[in-house]
Amino acid sequence: MKNAQKSREKTIQERMAEEDRIREKIDNKGNRWTKVYFGGGDHFKNWLAQSKELGEVMVEKVDSKGYKCFEEAGERLYRIWLKIGTSKNQLLLEERRLIMPDEEAIRKQIKELEAEKKEREGSLPAHSVRPQQILEIEELESAIAEKKKELEQLKMEG
Repeated sequence: MKNAQKSREKTIQERMAEEDRIREKIDNKGNRWTKVYFGGGDHFKNWLAQSKELGEVMVEKVDSKGYKCFEEAGERLYRIWLKIGTSKNQLLLEERRLIMPDEEAIRKQIKELEAEKKEREGSLPAHSVRPQQILEIEELESAIAEKKKELEQLKMEG
């Protein structure tokens, strides 16, 4: 039973990939919001203070399950949303998109995942490979495939 439950839980790579896809949302009043931060701790406090200077913000609590360092420290995770449409923050958001376009960010993530996969493959022993080692490599392969799919989808939209 425990193994069946564990196999249904999402990997950290899957959770991070899902989080990367969360970029904008519309509230029940029709206001558009863009995600400007995901994380916790002191970084969250700094980002929140800076975001408030740019305009109206909304804070959303996120389940930290699967994010080992946050779970172990008992820290919460948050998303900071900045309301779109006010002239003060719209220019900054456009500037941010020009600095690192989505396509570029995804390519960077793919390279990082591929480097990690190569490192893990290089550390496999010649004999007696542990099943966990194979699973970790397979999870990285899945995350890479998902990012490549996301990149292709972004190209088709653009």
